[in-house]
Amino acid sequence: MRVSRLFRVLSCCISAIPASSQIVPLVLPAGTPLQVKIEKRIRIKGVGQQITGRVVRAVFVFDKEVIPAGSEVVGHVTRLNPVSKQRRFKAILNGDFTPLRNPEIQFAVLKLPDGKTMPIQTGIASQWGAIAPFGNGKRIEARKKNSLIDTAFGRVRMEVLNARQAILTEINSQPKWDRLQEEAYSRLPYHPQFLPANTRLSTQLKEPLAFGMETLAARNIDQSAAPAPDTVVTARLLSTVSSNSDIGLKVSAIVSEPVYSADRHLILPEGTRLTGTVVQAQPARWFRRSGKLRLRFQEMELPEVIPMKNRRLSVEATVASVDAIRKVRIKTDEEGVMKPIEPRTRFIAPAVQMFIGVNMLDETNKNAQSQSANRVLRTIAGASGLGMVGSIAAQFSSEAATGIGFYGAAWSVFNHVVARGHTIVLAPDTPFQIRFGAVHE
Repeated sequence: MRVSRLFRVLSCCISAIPASSQIVPLVLPAGTPLQVKIEKRIRIKGVGQQITGRVVRAVFVFDKEVIPAGSEVVGHVTRLNPVSKQRRFKAILNGDFTPLRNPEIQFAVLKLPDGKTMPIQTGIASQWGAIAPFGNGKRIEARKKNSLIDTAFGRVRMEVLNARQAILTEINSQPKWDRLQEEAYSRLPYHPQFLPANTRLSTQLKEPLAFGMETLAARNIDQSAAPAPDTVVTARLLSTVSSNSDIGLKVSAIVSEPVYSADRHLILPEGTRLTGTVVQAQPARWFRRSGKLRLRFQEMELPEVIPMKNRRLSVEATVASVDAIRKVRIKTDEEGVMKPIEPRTRFIAPAVQMFIGVNMLDETNKNAQSQSANRVLRTIAGASGLGMVGSIAAQFSSEAATGIGFYGAAWSVFNHVVARGHTIVLAPDTPFQIRFGAVHE
């Protein structure tokens, strides 16, 4: 009995000893997202047009970077789809009669920085819009309130994140001249359509992409599943969630960048799965009151390659910042509540257009005004309401110019003051950062 009991104890101990090494296949599965940036402004000409971009964020497999940031991708326009009727109607009301189209783009070639070229197949690129860096350009600070650990690792991690953020902010600043040209084009009744500089496209691999194998020593993964409090990791969503979602809705995310300790031991590999729920959701309301959203992650599951019997852990984690794909910036407070940022300058446009309309009305009642000055004021009033078409129509009479000017002012007041605020919509593959609290086995 004693021998058999000793044998069982030894067997359990041996089975608990990790292997000296672990082989990890470096394969990106189908469905892996690629965040691509279009560096230069491109005029949309038609189907078959070549599109070249660069990967914005590095792609990892377990702990290895397989597609570095800056890698080039080459694709083409596969289709031109008409925009929604609402957007088309709004453009016509503003004097833009261009038949707007949304280009469908697919990528077929990947060029790595070392010169290696690989064929790829991606789905239709979507969610395109101007890049907005993490945290609206603000530095990320480690929280000291209710924090249990304030180590050198935490400080180093924050500095690395802030350095990356500064680089992204620098390379993603759209040239001012391009913005001025796009604004001028938008005032024309018919104009060419462009894919703006620094537009980001989100696409997914349709087929797996292999990068070989990697052999990991056990010492490189024996510290996995131990993230310290205030550890911030980069992840991506697996499901859609918005400020209109129901409380308690399940939310899943995947860690997209490995996390290391100060001595370069792996803490969390890429592929770690996080599961949580929606704990606060407030829809957008009238008078520009934007929606609110808060997520809470409570479970973490390590990849199967980790040699552990129990790879699931209970955690406490919230969203630290969101990489907004569209022009609307999202700020996150210390409790993880996300809310769109309403620019304070939104009142300037309605005020200016009201000023133009009132001045046009005053000048209409005055007969002493010179014809040249009246013509200039009519042009400005018409442009503020219906763009180039309004400028031409305003030349027929002062009354027409006044009416168009007040129409533009009313529309601007509605859009900037009365309309509903922004709804937070986080689509699948949206990059964001998660801050961990205490971890419990």
